[in-house]
Amino acid sequence: MGALRGIAPALVAELPRWPALATLTGVVGHRASLDFLWDEVLQGLPADRRRLLAAAALFGQIDDELVAALGASAAAAELVDGVPLVEANGDGSFHLHDLWAEALQTVLEPGERTEALRAGGSMLLERGELVRAAEAYGLAGDDDGMARVILAFARQPTGNADINEINRLHALLPEALQRRPGARYLQAARYYATDDRQAARLFEQAAAEA
Repeated sequence: MGALRGIAPALVAELPRWPALATLTGVVGHRASLDFLWDEVLQGLPADRRRLLAAAALFGQIDDELVAALGASAAAAELVDGVPLVEANGDGSFHLHDLWAEALQTVLEPGERTEALRAGGSMLLERGELVRAAEAYGLAGDDDGMARVILAFARQPTGNADINEINRLHALLPEALQRRPGARYLQAARYYATDDRQAARLFEQAAAEA
């Protein structure tokens, strides 16, 4: 495969390392690098594992609970065993390089992709990872799921809210939810630490709209 594409054997041998992939991409281009990953790695995987990897790649970072939520009995370590461009985080979770999501994007049918995002989003929401849950629901186009995330946020003590989390959740709101009470609550929470009057006004407005 490497010889056919004119890729130096040294680059082929080093493919599992992230810097080597960057070099490979620089030599043969992004599209050729994706083709190489498919031909040399993905095509050799069993179909069910390839589909599970495609679902997992939607989330970037995975662990045993997320893999289970996607309907598999295998551990995360088993799923990524021998797969390049995966970084172990030391806590049983793994980070999949963004290239995997792109290389695997045609493996799942649109309905399967949506279902995977919803299943993973539900698990992340239950675990309290609100931003990651919102990202999954956003990719799935699931406004109801996103509304549940905002409700979960609203149930937290306002004083414990993180401004970065608030800003990210607000940025992820779909248009259908931007004029709903939940969006107003996020705006109020933004002001909570800096402008008590503005926060109170927005909290009252959110309550009235609800």
